[in-house]
Amino acid sequence: MELHYIEDDLADHSWYVEAVDDFIAVVERFLSYVAIEEETA
Repeated sequence: MELHYIEDDLADHSWYVEAVDDFIAVVERFLSYVAIEEETA
């Protein structure tokens, strides 16, 4: 399967955008916890 076919197939689905958005939110939350721990240490 060629890359442009995969891109065309995913163009109609937004689940992957939501998954990436959720993942970024989790990483940001984790990094904020790490920053708080470093400030209090």
